[in-house]
Amino acid sequence: MLTVKQVDSAKPKEKPYRLSDINGLYLYIPLSGKKVWQLRYQFEGKEKIHTVGKYPEISLAEARDKVFELKKELANGIDLSKRKRSTEKPKDTFSSIYQE
Repeated sequence: MLTVKQVDSAKPKEKPYRLSDINGLYLYIPLSGKKVWQLRYQFEGKEKIHTVGKYPEISLAEARDKVFELKKELANGIDLSKRKRSTEKPKDTFSSIYQE
């Protein structure tokens, strides 16, 4: 289980790495050093990764709370990768702009 001190002191290394927390939550630290909360989960037998948010915009406690809510969605049969795509704004196409 991570502490705030561990999260704050995590620095980039020669290769990207992860610091594991609880319930599939981990902090991903790429070469750029921009820390990202991610959730590793399985859906229909496939391992998937869902981005929870960026640190420090989302604190450790907030990331844990979000994972708790996301786990509820998974328990209800909602695939997080599909949910994310369905909430994205549709891209403007030439025909949609022309029709306006």
